[in-house]
Amino acid sequence: SSNFGWGSFRPAVAPATMKTVCGILALLLGLAAASEPKQYPVTKVVDLLKDMQTKLEQEAEDDEAVDEKMKCWCTSTEEEKTTSIAATTAHISSLESTIDSTIADISRLNSEITGHQEDLEKSQASLASATAQREKQAATFKKEEAELEQSLLSVTLAIKTLSKKTSFLSSTKTQQEQEKALELLHNLQMKHSAMLMGIISPHQRKLVLALTSARVSKQSAPTGPVDDYTPASSEVLGIMEQMKDTFETNLNETRDAEASSKSSFVSLSAAKSDEIKATEDALVEKGSQLAATKTKQAESKEDLEDSKESLASDQKFKADAAAKCADFDAEYAERVKSRTEEIDGCSKAQAILTDDANRDVFSKTLGFMQLSSVKKNQEKAAAVLNAAALKAHDTKLAAFAVTVRLDTFDAVKKEIDSLKGSLTTAQAEEVTQKDSCVERLSSNALDMQQTTNDETQTESKLKGYEASVTKTNASMNTIKGEIQQLQKDLVTAEEHKNASVKEFQQTITDQTNAQTALNQALTVLQQVYEKPRGKSLLQKKATQAPQTASQDQPKGFKDYAPSSGATGAVGLLTQIIGDSKVMVKEAQVGMAEAISDFASFQEDTTSSMATKNKSLIDLGLQKSETTEHVLSTSDTLQELKATGTALAEKNSALHEECDFLIKNFDLRQEARSQEMEALDTAKAYLNGMQGNVTA
Repeated sequence: SSNFGWGSFRPAVAPATMKTVCGILALLLGLAAASEPKQYPVTKVVDLLKDMQTKLEQEAEDDEAVDEKMKCWCTSTEEEKTTSIAATTAHISSLESTIDSTIADISRLNSEITGHQEDLEKSQASLASATAQREKQAATFKKEEAELEQSLLSVTLAIKTLSKKTSFLSSTKTQQEQEKALELLHNLQMKHSAMLMGIISPHQRKLVLALTSARVSKQSAPTGPVDDYTPASSEVLGIMEQMKDTFETNLNETRDAEASSKSSFVSLSAAKSDEIKATEDALVEKGSQLAATKTKQAESKEDLEDSKESLASDQKFKADAAAKCADFDAEYAERVKSRTEEIDGCSKAQAILTDDANRDVFSKTLGFMQLSSVKKNQEKAAAVLNAAALKAHDTKLAAFAVTVRLDTFDAVKKEIDSLKGSLTTAQAEEVTQKDSCVERLSSNALDMQQTTNDETQTESKLKGYEASVTKTNASMNTIKGEIQQLQKDLVTAEEHKNASVKEFQQTITDQTNAQTALNQALTVLQQVYEKPRGKSLLQKKATQAPQTASQDQPKGFKDYAPSSGATGAVGLLTQIIGDSKVMVKEAQVGMAEAISDFASFQEDTTSSMATKNKSLIDLGLQKSETTEHVLSTSDTLQELKATGTALAEKNSALHEECDFLIKNFDLRQEARSQEMEALDTAKAYLNGMQGNVTA
């Protein structure tokens, strides 16, 4: 811009007034030009060459300063980008190693999770199988225990029966009991033949068989004297004692084996439960590690992509900078060469034109003088300009009036050219600036709208992912609650089963003891009421002649007969014993059903827990993936918000920069056009155009 700041012109007076002032100025300058003495043409050339040389030297200095700045920029850019590229390359290598490591870790963790799941299923199946086997063993033990207790009780009673000594009055009843004892002996021998193998010798077996066969023969033979049949012998009692000892030994061994099996099962169950819990804990831990590793892999991949983009950008920038620096070096060298030639040419031309011999020649051939009234016209022009400045309150115009009054004619023309050039440049720059403002404002508006849309969509996605995480957490909590409930149900069912089994066992024990007592009572009644009665009382009653009783003689005994309630008591005891046996069988069946039902429930519950645990792991992996989306989407949203803030700040800055320009663009363009038109008219007058000027 000029010394008077016309390049940033903001009109202080109306365009019409400015046009009038410029017209007056042009007329006065034209009049001054008509009378101002001219310089020698050669002198003008020399002055022009001096100005050119001065300008060329100044431009050379300016180029040198620019070259120094450019070289500094090229060097610093080369070093900075080289360092950045090396650091980014190393970071990319590290990220690739991290990603490879996470791929291996994910594969390993998936394999470990699969292995833990298989181990969990095997452990649960093994525990279920061991539980079922233990329950089967317990049922078998109870059955064997009951049978051995019954056999032991039976052989004890048989020994007691065979050990009794017979008498004349009780021989028939005793024989019957002894025969039953022998039959029981034979049945027990047949039932427990495997157990008694090696305990009862073949001779003893034959003896028992022979005694039993003899009893059968006697039952089919005609009734005769019974005094010659005495089955209770020391050898038979010895056999029974051996059987009793064997039953007791086997019962104790069976109980010991049951206690050992129960203890082993408790230890195995505890170990398997600990193993299952450890496996489940390992599954949860490995699932967490897998989720963290996947998150790390996703972040590393995102960082790798950004780093590769940054590396490509740095490499491109470095290459572009190197090309620009090379082009600049070549351009600077060319400019130095060309400007040196120009300065040398100007210097040589001045030397030729200022040579003394040539000066004399130029004075004789080119010199002339012209009278003028420059001072008078300059004063008039200055007065008119000053009056216009006072009217418009324009200090710049007043300053220019002083310049017109004091400067030479050529200086005024030169200033007019300078002013017009500044106005033309400002006019074009303002058009370019306006176009740039419009384009940047439009682009900024589009970017803001796009960013707003992207931010809205990203927020919607983030809410969706967060809702999915919340839903997954709720599902996982529900499944965990269901698993805990299943575990509680399993414990409750086992407690119920154990209580039922204990109750059934107690029932069997109580009924067995009751049967023992009832059988003893039944035996006593049978011994009393089923044995043969003495004939003396009956015969005496039948042969006694009727006697006449005196008044003082007391009455004799009433007719003797067994108690009429004995038959009912014996029958009732027999019925009660039968009912008790039925209850024992029902208790055994109920106990077996309780164990079987618990085994089925345990199997179903274990399978359900395994399924739910697998669902829990799947949901954990799904939650990890969704959490990765939440993190990446949240980062994207923050970036969009930052971009939106930056665009808003840029929009504010653009409005601050461009609003005044766009609003006043037409007025400024019109005013500046009028100024340039006035300057053209003024220069035309100075070059000799004739005409009248009206204010």
